[in-house]
Amino acid sequence: MLERSLYVALVASSVTLVACGSGGSSSSGGSPGTPPGAGPPSGSPNSPPSGAVDMAMAPPIVDGGAPADLAAAPPSDLAPGAPRWSAEPSGVADDLAAVWGSGASDVFAVGANGRILHSTGAGAWTPRASGRATALTAVWGNAASDVFIAAADGATLHSDDGASFTAAGATAATPFLGASRGDDVLAATMQPLQLFHSTDHGLHYTVVQVNVPTAAVGPETLFAPGGPTVFGAGCFMTFACQAFRSDDSGATWNHTTLMTGGAGHVYPDVVAIFSRGDDVYILINIVGPDSAGSPVSSYVVHSADGGASYKVGTAMMGTLGALWSSEPGDLWLAGDAGLVAHSTDGGMTLARVTVPSAANLRAVWGSAADDVYAVGAGGAILHFHR
Repeated sequence: MLERSLYVALVASSVTLVACGSGGSSSSGGSPGTPPGAGPPSGSPNSPPSGAVDMAMAPPIVDGGAPADLAAAPPSDLAPGAPRWSAEPSGVADDLAAVWGSGASDVFAVGANGRILHSTGAGAWTPRASGRATALTAVWGNAASDVFIAAADGATLHSDDGASFTAAGATAATPFLGASRGDDVLAATMQPLQLFHSTDHGLHYTVVQVNVPTAAVGPETLFAPGGPTVFGAGCFMTFACQAFRSDDSGATWNHTTLMTGGAGHVYPDVVAIFSRGDDVYILINIVGPDSAGSPVSSYVVHSADGGASYKVGTAMMGTLGALWSSEPGDLWLAGDAGLVAHSTDGGMTLARVTVPSAANLRAVWGSAADDVYAVGAGGAILHFHR
């Protein structure tokens, strides 16, 4: 059966957590043998309210269209000095998994084989030694003099000058992203879904158990710097996608059903979540219908009131897997085969943007609305700038 996911993310002005569930497990939501599309028992945490979106009647899908000829000249009406996407040589062929910076002139990208790259924003990337051969999965920090990197073996690295990195504390599983504020450091891991908390600047970690619905198994995580509030989202065996909010670091959750699937063999899957202030953005991939060859489309679900209510945007054909927002309403998304999309209305509509790469893009981050990076497979680095 198609795998379901529940993601947890820690984010900009709040902590965001997301978990993932595998539909093939008997511990996943509902009872074993529940037929696809059948809803959970009335009154259960997975029971969709009457206002949930039925994916069989979801908003229309917008075909992003084939990318323009990358060798063609830019449109004649492109304003001089307007920001545009360009490829920057990374000098490596390793897959890059994450990108973050303390500002426009201090940007890090990390990835496979212990790879750390640094840019001053001028287009050149220089290597930094990690001292590790394992994949690096996340990068975050408080400032140029306070940078953290997470490794697939659970180790966290720290730098107080942005040039040299030394081993700090370690978690018991692979952190997918982290957040820090002062001496407090949070790292979220996948399989099992757990938060690790340090109060001594990452030297030692203790486990903060994250209690998510029993439907969530095989979790993954994604988060960015934040405070104590935790946002989450996931799609379960019943094909109901829900958003969660916790104000006690994941001990208890309030939930809102976003949409339901299953009917007509349409299967939703949460792939990323990002929040900044009261804005919460959830990225959902839809697979199906089977009768049409199981195409993939991507939706953004947006809350402008801290998760109290959500709106579902118009979908785009293609697989988007990462998103980042610089300011209310402005949203950048990246995904497979060089797919990049932009929204100026909080994800309600998505416009495909031509970029000079067909790589699978895995992360997006920026210092401002006109200074955005996307990184991915084969050492691909794209930069949106003036």
